[in-house]
Amino acid sequence: MTLVSGKPIRSKGRQTVPGGDFCPARIAGGGGFGDPAERDPEQVAGDVADGLITRDIAEREYRVALLTDGALDHAATARLRAS
Repeated sequence: MTLVSGKPIRSKGRQTVPGGDFCPARIAGGGGFGDPAERDPEQVAGDVADGLITRDIAEREYRVALLTDGALDHAATARLRAS
C-alpha cells in the first residue's frame, strides 16, 4: 500500500501520514440488495436520465425498456419482466 504521494507504508501498525498526503481507501462498492428486476421501473428510468446507469444496463439487468425519449415503455418492460 502507498500514500497518494507514492510513499510506501506498512500494512500494519500505527503510522503517521505527513500533512498534505493521504492514504486512499480502496473498498468494495455498494452493490445494493435484492433482485434488480424488482426495482420500480420509473426509478430505473430516472437512473438512466440522471446518467447513473445506461439504457443497456436498464434493459439487461433491471429488465426495463425505455422509449427513444427516455420515457418508460410499459408494454416492453412487462414483456422483459415476464420472461
